[in-house]
Amino acid sequence: MLNNRNTAGIKYQLLHRTASAIIQAQKFNAQAALMLVHAFSDDPQAYSDYQQFLNLFDVTIAREDSLVFAKNISGIDLYFAWVKGERKYLEV
Repeated sequence: MLNNRNTAGIKYQLLHRTASAIIQAQKFNAQAALMLVHAFSDDPQAYSDYQQFLNLFDVTIAREDSLVFAKNISGIDLYFAWVKGERKYLEV
């Protein structure tokens, strides 16, 4: 999937959830898989981590609240999205 890519510094949760999405798509014979991040924080570092992760798939342009195609893996189209809840729901 990420042959010869440096994953140092990549959050394992992003890798794990992406692998899980692909595995589930294979299990159900789906043609596409989505790894969705629903942010519950205003921390700008979290989105920076997400962008660094997308670079592993040569995705250089991504925006919040948008779907982006990454690549086809074993016949499954892989998509990513980052969505952020409304601020009023983020406050404790």
